Amino acid sequence: MSLLVPTATILVYLLNSSLTGALAFEHGLYRFSVLENEASKTEVGWVKAETDSSVVSVTYALQTHKDTFSVDKEGRICTEQSLNREVQEWYTLTVEAVDSRTPPNTAFTTVTVQVEDVNEPPEFSSPSHSVKVLSITPYRHIVLQVQASDPDFGEWGELRYSLQEPGKQFDVRPSTGDVYVVSLEGQEGHVTLQLKATDCNGEGLSTTTRVEVDIIQSSPSDTVTISLNQPVNVVDSLVPSVEESLTQVLGWRVNVIQVWSTNTFSKEVRSPMEGEKTYVSFVASDLSSNTVITLNQVQRKLQEEQERVTAHLEMIFGKGVQYNVVNWGPKNDNRAALIVLGVLLALSIMGLVVQTAFHFIRNRNKKTGSTSRGGSENNLILEDKIHGTHGGKQEQNMAMNIEARWSSLEQPPILSSTNKEDNPTFTERRTSLDSPPFLNCSHAEDNHTPAVKL
Repeated sequence: MSLLVPTATILVYLLNSSLTGALAFEHGLYRFSVLENEASKTEVGWVKAETDSSVVSVTYALQTHKDTFSVDKEGRICTEQSLNREVQEWYTLTVEAVDSRTPPNTAFTTVTVQVEDVNEPPEFSSPSHSVKVLSITPYRHIVLQVQASDPDFGEWGELRYSLQEPGKQFDVRPSTGDVYVVSLEGQEGHVTLQLKATDCNGEGLSTTTRVEVDIIQSSPSDTVTISLNQPVNVVDSLVPSVEESLTQVLGWRVNVIQVWSTNTFSKEVRSPMEGEKTYVSFVASDLSSNTVITLNQVQRKLQEEQERVTAHLEMIFGKGVQYNVVNWGPKNDNRAALIVLGVLLALSIMGLVVQTAFHFIRNRNKKTGSTSRGGSENNLILEDKIHGTHGGKQEQNMAMNIEARWSSLEQPPILSSTNKEDNPTFTERRTSLDSPPFLNCSHAEDNHTPAVKL
């Protein structure tokens, strides 16, 4: 009798699990770049880790900057937000790879990401600005400084300023944005300027801001001038503080229109010295109505508030500052007038000298010619009378005729002399005749001068 024994088939699957299996990134360092201002989820680049088995899978994870970047299961790195190069240009990421073994293997790599610059337009701090200016404000006086900012670096961040519609009243310095006066003489009212800032040194992107200007009619007679015992460069650099202090003390808006020194026109290098004065000219106007305050009113109040004015000026310039109210206009205006008058006077004198010299030379030439002719005729007369060369009655009458004409003069010439140099009176009186007689003629009718009847 045989026994039946049941049987079963068993399938055994063997999984190769190696504790020393290879897992490594293709590169130890990855370098990527991305443009700034790109939208979130912009792809930056790929990383890849390899194993020695096709049945082993790999996953990836970021160890740094998880809020800024992400990496998916395929190893693709993307941005999680828009990046700004001006905030941060470089990022260094650490990426971890983990395989599916048990226990898992890991590998690490480094990824650098550079944020590339994109030209961005400049920006003004405010869309509009306002300022008040007097009509007597001189040429190139700065009334407002408007500056824009540009987030870019290098050439893209270099700004140039200009007016969209250039005019005859105002202009702007291209490198600083200073709006200055060109000419406001006799003008008043409201002016709107469009100031433009352009990057790339004036050839790139641009933006504009509006400048509202109120021109207040004023006269040079309203200008108040004070002197300070401070160097001109110090006073000029602190003009805004001076305006603010005087406005507080006087209760009127103070606009400084000119600063100059007693050494402004000296060719020597200016240095602080005892007795040096700096002059400040300004105009005061009402804070609410913009009406210009008269010169006498301002001067009177400066005298009344002398202690307060000095105290405020000491807060700006320090102890020892002194000021005085003066009653004359800017030095350069007087100097210009003196220069003009001097030039005109010099031209007048030069013209007078040239005219006098011309008349002197012409008169001398005339006298020289007349003297020569008169001397020759006188010699003929003397020879005829003394030697009797013509010996006739007609010639005697002619000689008597000539003597009669000479006797009509106040002082007749001395006919006994035949040298014109010995008889200076002869030349002057002889040339006074309209047309001298031709004494070498033998007939009265050939003489152009009528004979005097005896």
